[in-house]
Amino acid sequence: TVNCYVASDYIIIPMLAEILSLSGVIKIRETIQAVQESFNPRLKVLGILMTRNITRLNLSKEVEEMASDLSALFTTRIRNGVSTAECPAHGKPVQFYAPRSNPGKDYTAFVQEVFTILK
Repeated sequence: TVNCYVASDYIIIPMLAEILSLSGVIKIRETIQAVQESFNPRLKVLGILMTRNITRLNLSKEVEEMASDLSALFTTRIRNGVSTAECPAHGKPVQFYAPRSNPGKDYTAFVQEVFTILK
């Protein structure tokens, strides 16, 4: 992982909308900061991508709020869906396996968001 950070310009941090994921993101941020200080000062975090998001749950909203204190959040949220669980078994990304599913649409929107940020 550290070698990837050293060779990268940007990082996207995927995060489940769950409390335990916050501690993982904190550890990732610490590692990124160490890499920035020692090896790659140009390394930037583009943001946190909330995945398997269930917008109707208060917990998801609370976790998002706490995560926004750690880094910028992407506008796009990847909604939870059966297609995200099924697509690895078929060897395809969700955009190809189930392009009309909510997660498929969300990932497509996310790619567009990243392209917009990097322009």
